[in-house]
Amino acid sequence: MREILFRGKRLDNGEWIYGDLIGDIDGNPFSKWIRRETSAEMVRVDYKTVGEFSGVYMYGKRIFEGDILKLDYIGPGRGVQGVAEVVFKYGKFCMPWGHRKELVPLDGFANTTMEIIGNIHDNPELLEGGE
Repeated sequence: MREILFRGKRLDNGEWIYGDLIGDIDGNPFSKWIRRETSAEMVRVDYKTVGEFSGVYMYGKRIFEGDILKLDYIGPGRGVQGVAEVVFKYGKFCMPWGHRKELVPLDGFANTTMEIIGNIHDNPELLEGGE
């Protein structure tokens, strides 16, 4: 069974918090709270930064929706490098890839090394001019 976990940026100090996503406990539909995974503390987060854990680990680090990955594909007779954002579409965690930006599931990258190089909230410039 996949671990269900979310992250979001705290409104009080801008740091990332990881845990259970709690809805609008204060009556505001745009208000999101996360209950810290290591305690019962609940913290209000910027709803635009909330992302779900994909269930995939890369070198011991969790890959979340909104992460930016650097990919290095080694295929027959060629190698392709690129940068892509992890998105959740059509019930799967995917990345827009190739010239047509087709959605490829995270588990669909055979013969590929991936590295988390940032996320769209802290490092949006990483996607500019990317693959």
